[in-house]
Amino acid sequence: MKASAYHNKINSVEQINKEEHPCLYLIFPFNFSLLIIIFLSLLFAIFHTFNINLFTIPSALLSSEQKSMSSSKSTLQEEIALQLAAALDTARIARDTPAETPLPEPTSISLSEISVPAHGEKFGTISSARLGLNLSLIYGDTNAILKQGAGMYEGSKLPGSAGQTIICAHNTAKYFGPLEHAEIGDILHIQTSYAEYDYEIAETKVASMYDTSTYDLNTTEETLILYTCYPFYGAPGKKDRLFIYAKRIAGPSLMS
Repeated sequence: MKASAYHNKINSVEQINKEEHPCLYLIFPFNFSLLIIIFLSLLFAIFHTFNINLFTIPSALLSSEQKSMSSSKSTLQEEIALQLAAALDTARIARDTPAETPLPEPTSISLSEISVPAHGEKFGTISSARLGLNLSLIYGDTNAILKQGAGMYEGSKLPGSAGQTIICAHNTAKYFGPLEHAEIGDILHIQTSYAEYDYEIAETKVASMYDTSTYDLNTTEETLILYTCYPFYGAPGKKDRLFIYAKRIAGPSLMS
């Protein structure tokens, strides 16, 4: 069958159906329009529902968030206020509390107020930051004492007294070895059981161990004298001594 004949036959069939069943061709457009109306109604209802949710629910959430932020802000302001109040209280207390004035160090100490060290007693230290010197100061200068630290000759004067304070020690690094590098102007510090003293080196010299002019036990001029074997290297039994003379620049005087 040719295509043109087929289409003519289809058209003739549709014409017959329309003539035999005219209602079908009227109802079908009506039903389609009704479906469109229902669909649009549903779509409007859905949009209306979401419209409420989009504008009402976020508003509620925003209101809750604003309340939370307002509460947090209020709490932060309260904390800042408390901190400020505490700082003001501290400043007020500091202002109203009189500053403690340190007690001035005594310029003199009575000899009767201190205990004179016993033979072999450690009663202080002798040190120098620049020289790296730091050892015990012991009353007496026997061989046993010199194995423990620096020994003070008992016939000399205690630090702070009028007269000469004479201290000796071995010339090894553990004892007076650092004095090899001593220079005029270096500071020596003596800490005793009764006071602290600073001495400034004024002179250094090498002399025979038999030279009695290196000290004067009868003078009233206050001087610290340190001495040790010289030179610092070689075999023991050396006959020379390195003498260091220093003047007190800080610390109280001992008064008899």
